[in-house]
Amino acid sequence: MKIHLVQTTGWILETISSELIKLKAADIKLTRSRTTNFMADINYYINWKHWKSIDSNLRKSNFDIVYFTHLEKDDSLEILNAADLIIAQSNHGLKDLLDKKIPDHKIKVISGMGPRKNLKFKKIKLGISGRPYDYTNRKRQDLLVKLSKDLSNSIFQFVFSNNYWDAIVKDMQRNNADCIVVSNKFWETIDYWLSVSEIEGGPMDVINAFYAGIPVISRSIGYFDDIKTKEDYVFNEYADLLYQLKQIEKNKINKLSKISGFTWNDFRDWHAGLFKEINKYGYKGPRKQTTQTKVAELTSKLAAVISDKYQKKLKRQPPI
Repeated sequence: MKIHLVQTTGWILETISSELIKLKAADIKLTRSRTTNFMADINYYINWKHWKSIDSNLRKSNFDIVYFTHLEKDDSLEILNAADLIIAQSNHGLKDLLDKKIPDHKIKVISGMGPRKNLKFKKIKLGISGRPYDYTNRKRQDLLVKLSKDLSNSIFQFVFSNNYWDAIVKDMQRNNADCIVVSNKFWETIDYWLSVSEIEGGPMDVINAFYAGIPVISRSIGYFDDIKTKEDYVFNEYADLLYQLKQIEKNKINKLSKISGFTWNDFRDWHAGLFKEINKYGYKGPRKQTTQTKVAELTSKLAAVISDKYQKKLKRQPPI
């Protein structure tokens, strides 16, 4: 089976084509160019508008698929109507197509594509500054050690502004916490500024955090009690602090779960299944059930049952 990718230039559209051409599957051969290949079993236009740009007459090939992203206000439906199959990039796109009365049997929705190369997950960076003191525990550095046990090290990173916390960092690292020291560009690095202190006159770094536009997580003490905002997080006991950080963690995990199937391998596998389906059966969308078709099916089944019962009754009657 020969699939020809008819691609346009441009960032994501060219990327889609470049990733899809890597598909390796038995009995499927992919080629690509800027124009239609009328010898191919399937021409796949990425994206849908490219078909019209290379052929104003929209000449049909054996089977024409278009990759649909979105509709603009003045877009004609001519291309979509001419296509044998439309691959919608999202359920939102599907809704747009259905609103334009495009038949649902000629639309399939793909869940998503992969990310850009070398993109890495950005951990939530909790910034800790100032310094602890040996003669007093008012900084409550022990709570940082507890957090290192209770928070996911795949989600959170503890960023310290100096080496005064070295002893605490070692204790945290024994719990496999991700800890780093960033003396330069500390404020540009962190996502939240965290203070676990019980007693503070300021601290000065609350002012720095506000100037840097960074949310603060702290007890309502010192400067913070006067200037806290709805963007900031206030806690009283450790359980409050852990709960709020766990909510942040949960939101991040939920975000990741939403795109768990958004990889280029998944993108290629989905297409391989589609091409094989078309090759084996020809593409047939789900038949729309109407009142008429349901009545027709029930009538047919009822007639079959009556006929079956009649035949059995004849067999039971003695011969004359």
